[in-house]
Amino acid sequence: MSRRFRNSVQLSPIIIAFITTVVLMAILVFGALISMKIYKRIDLTITKRHSLSEQTIKALGALREDIKAVGFYTPAHNEKEKTVSLLKLFSDTSERFNFEIVNPERNPGRTRRYGKIVTGTVVVESGVRWEKVNKPDETSLLNAILRISHEEKKNIFFIQGHGEKDPEDEGTSGLRRAHYVLDSLGYNIFGLNLIKTSKVPPEANITVIAGPKKDFFIEELKGLEFYLNEGGALLVLVDPHNLPNFSLFIRSLGVVLGRGVIVDKSKRLSGSDMVVTIVDQYSTHEIAGEVEAVSLFPLSRSVEPMGLKNPDIALSPIARTDDAAWEETDIAALFGRGIAEYDDLNDRRGPVTIALAGEFRSTGARFVIIGDSDFATNAYFDQGANGDIFVNSVLWLNREKDLIASRPIDREFYPIVLTNQQLTFLFWIVVVLLPAATLVTGVLVIRRVRWRG
Repeated sequence: MSRRFRNSVQLSPIIIAFITTVVLMAILVFGALISMKIYKRIDLTITKRHSLSEQTIKALGALREDIKAVGFYTPAHNEKEKTVSLLKLFSDTSERFNFEIVNPERNPGRTRRYGKIVTGTVVVESGVRWEKVNKPDETSLLNAILRISHEEKKNIFFIQGHGEKDPEDEGTSGLRRAHYVLDSLGYNIFGLNLIKTSKVPPEANITVIAGPKKDFFIEELKGLEFYLNEGGALLVLVDPHNLPNFSLFIRSLGVVLGRGVIVDKSKRLSGSDMVVTIVDQYSTHEIAGEVEAVSLFPLSRSVEPMGLKNPDIALSPIARTDDAAWEETDIAALFGRGIAEYDDLNDRRGPVTIALAGEFRSTGARFVIIGDSDFATNAYFDQGANGDIFVNSVLWLNREKDLIASRPIDREFYPIVLTNQQLTFLFWIVVVLLPAATLVTGVLVIRRVRWRG
């Protein structure tokens, strides 16, 4: 064998290693290029802690102008990485949203433009409009985006004079939390006493009746009827009170208000009683189409379509109870003695409609009727899907379907709904079997020690 041939044979492993390295590098580069084009992030946490809500995604997708966020953080700020991660989720969702992080200590000129800036603040701006967010999270950033991207304010009037819940009340039974959310969505909130004016102002985009305790006068109801005839939008939250005039007005909309209180013994939120209705059955209506969490109705009545339908009114259920629930009409036994038993003659068997929406084909007027007002109060608004149902109802009434979706969730609240069987099972395991097993084990150990002694 010639020397030249032997050298070529000795070099072949080097050549093979080189070729292998080149191929491996090509595969890595190709994979990197693919990952830049095809990127999918999967959030496996039960509360979707690392994902944006459907409402945020829809709002970002509906942006018609560019939005920029400027975060003012020093390098060592403990919230910087959390905010950057959140802003990146926003920018990955919409090409119209971008952000930058600025060190306020090294860029005093940038901070001066927005007045006094505290480290940890994010400024959201579009054109000449801007707004500061002092404690940036998904909800506050979304609200700032909605406010600066909607120049025109919308008007909501809350009816007063019949014991309705107050949007200014910060107590547990008030609606201040709902007021805050509506304000963040660009709505002006006003009170309206129909006894004084007898009609709804024409500038009212939506009128809300939130839990009246006293009946309406006929003239007030005529004002509401005229408002709907002109294409208005009405949100009604009605509790189990006897309101004859108001019930007749609701019947004119093709809806019958139940005479009792909805009871559900099969599902319980831990610590609640049987009149707190747990709802997890929703229709495909726009208001509930994106809702997945349960909603809680502390004291509710049914709102059912009339048997004789009005051809001019299209009614659609939003939420219903399950089969095990019913509407209890023996109120004295329910609240006086704590007894509730289904009566075939007087009670309505489930599933019971607890919320529905309607639209007049002739005028385009819309209305939503929900058989409870407590679900929207400060005590319950952020629990489960309650806030979603309320806000989505407002957005649907105002024909803002691009924003209808599940709101950013409360990451700390995740309700546990238990059936009677599950409660009984937990009782036997936790209260009976585990202590008994501990006691038996202790007795056996003591006897064994004594036997050995």
